[in-house]
Amino acid sequence: MVKLSVAIIVKNESSEILECLESVNGADEIVIVDTGSTDDTCTLIEAYNGDNVVLVKDEYVWQDDFAHARNYANNICTGDWILTISADGRMTNINSVMMLIDDLEDSVDAISITQQSRYGNTHKRTMLHKRMSDVRWQGAVHENLAMATHTQNEPDIIMRYGYSESHKFDPDRNLRILLKDSGSARTSYYLGVEFFERKQFQTAVLWFTECSRTSTFIAERADAWLYIAKCRWKMSEGDAAREAAAKAIINNPNFKEAHLKMAEMVWDKQKVKWQQFANLATNEDVLFVRNT
Repeated sequence: MVKLSVAIIVKNESSEILECLESVNGADEIVIVDTGSTDDTCTLIEAYNGDNVVLVKDEYVWQDDFAHARNYANNICTGDWILTISADGRMTNINSVMMLIDDLEDSVDAISITQQSRYGNTHKRTMLHKRMSDVRWQGAVHENLAMATHTQNEPDIIMRYGYSESHKFDPDRNLRILLKDSGSARTSYYLGVEFFERKQFQTAVLWFTECSRTSTFIAERADAWLYIAKCRWKMSEGDAAREAAAKAIINNPNFKEAHLKMAEMVWDKQKVKWQQFANLATNEDVLFVRNT
């Protein structure tokens, strides 16, 4: 039988960790690296009735770098495959993951699964992979796997996630890390998201514009243009907002949310046509499918 390890990094996750552990309890091994909790996260883990749980505490020093911490956890795992999950994540059926990796062709090295937020938003992310020395996490925040492998898409394997209470301990953490790690199109995109959520729309436009200019990933460029449209609309710049939405649609005509945003921003006579376009859009190659 193929052995599955689950890798989790935690810090002040007492409100989340037990439900997370229950959702992955069928795995052969659950490796948890504590990165400096000051609450009772570790006490809850130690009391959890699971012989397959390996807790590493008082060893890892947080580096303001999620990839560094995840790679540290991966190095402890002993399974043939590693599933990465955050404390606010929940696997809907860990047994289906176990059966999947047991039946996979040898050529498949990684699995892209569906991540679904508590609001119903979805996106694909590679969170399950063979344990290999050349598979490493990269990016200090909003990290991703760096790998030149054969990835299989499994839409029926779903990881649900929420919003951890631990964010309240350090609400500016992601912004702080991103500003230190700026330089890539991906970082520019997420800096734009951070400032958008803070309602600093002019600054958000600057970062999304940089992403749209430098990104080679069409889905990312399209989403950056949609965010620019949202920002411009919030700033009462209707013409610029519609122009940005049009650029999102040019990058991906199947971007349903961009069509719907355009329908919201145009004059009444044009709304129906844009809504019809939205109904035809399939969301193929969209970065995030948001429940608008």
